[in-house]
Amino acid sequence: MTTAEKKQERILTRERSILAFFSTSVASRAIGIGAQLIQVPIALHHLGNEAFGLWVTLFSLGFVLAFSDFGVGLGIQNRIADALGKNDLVTSKRIFNTGMIFLIVVTVVLIGVCSCVAAFVDFAKLLRVTDPIVAKETGTAVFATAILWCMNIPLGVGQRIAYASQLGWAHNVAQSVSQVLFLGCVILGASLQLPLTAFCLLTFASSVIVNALFFVFLSRRLSWLSFSYGHFESSLLSELGHVGFFFLLQQICAIVLFTAPPIILSASLGAAEVTPFNLTQRVLNLFMVLANAILLPIWPAYTEAKARNDWTWILRTLWRSLGLVMVVTIIPMIAVGPFVPPLIDWWTQGGAALPSEGLVWLMIVWNALTVLQQPFSYFLSGISEIRIPTLLSILSTVMSLFAIYVLIPHYGVNAIPMGLIGGFIPFIFIGTLWQSLSIIRKLSSPKFFAER
Repeated sequence: MTTAEKKQERILTRERSILAFFSTSVASRAIGIGAQLIQVPIALHHLGNEAFGLWVTLFSLGFVLAFSDFGVGLGIQNRIADALGKNDLVTSKRIFNTGMIFLIVVTVVLIGVCSCVAAFVDFAKLLRVTDPIVAKETGTAVFATAILWCMNIPLGVGQRIAYASQLGWAHNVAQSVSQVLFLGCVILGASLQLPLTAFCLLTFASSVIVNALFFVFLSRRLSWLSFSYGHFESSLLSELGHVGFFFLLQQICAIVLFTAPPIILSASLGAAEVTPFNLTQRVLNLFMVLANAILLPIWPAYTEAKARNDWTWILRTLWRSLGLVMVVTIIPMIAVGPFVPPLIDWWTQGGAALPSEGLVWLMIVWNALTVLQQPFSYFLSGISEIRIPTLLSILSTVMSLFAIYVLIPHYGVNAIPMGLIGGFIPFIFIGTLWQSLSIIRKLSSPKFFAER
């Protein structure tokens, strides 16, 4: 087989992996959407408006703790994808063991921190829970949930390894199982009339169980994947930390932008105000998940292609992904906008407060801006060019929080998307688009390819 034929075979293999990842992502997200459609009215009816808002807030807490890995998880993904692109299985194993030992230590430390915080913080007062029954359980529910999410930190490496190994389809299958199990736990908890803490433990534990089983599957599928304390290398951890540091900063910004709205609403206006905001975002997420299904498999593929100097494929894929996410996300989201409140009313069987028309359209604008920058963000992450976007994302996050703080007394829940839109613009138009276009101009020059 000639060099050109080998290159074409690698491209076909890469694109088949992306297609399998995308197909299973769509299926997994369809299952997730179906599960949400069923579980929300059940959980809302069982818990009531305020406890449901608290349950949603605790679910958001999982994103905070699951990504509290100092960026090492994403560093592992990029470094393993690069090593596998060079067919270096020994380095892949070293990266896995070093990162895994570090994350186990992080988990132990976080559990200790959560225990100390739970002993001294009155979470019911902090989150302005007014129902005395719910308030009594709030502290215990927060602590129990935090411990579960801490356990998911090292287990989350399974997702990173699957992506780096072009086995994203397998992780999607595991996610589908997790979503079905989560739904089953919601139904079981509601039928048993479990109190808030027990309901949180039952529903959130499903993710931990599936992630553990997925790790077992990966260890059997990948010959190089085995755990040993003797393979820890401090120098390699420093390298992962350097790669992951900027990912960590972006993770922190993403966590804040994702989790701040329900927390700010609960603390400023009461937990009940979380419900219309959260339900609106859940409806719009039906479109956002398609964008993520398209882009997630491309990130590690970019890293692998970069390791092979396949820049032509990278640029072609970037422009295709941009056009595709606009067609499948932004246009349908705008079309559905007028029907969001009646959809929520039907979905919750009239049991939840409905969002205003203004909130719906502000959320659509925010989600549309997010979609427009995502193809470029995944491109930059895949080729590890994220320093400038990271610094500007920090600026955008600070600006967003300040804007929300100033606007919320005057505009209520509408201040959340208004602040996010105003603060996020620098990141979109400078941090992501400008940086990407600068790199693309360099990659598109004849001189660059002549040097390759």
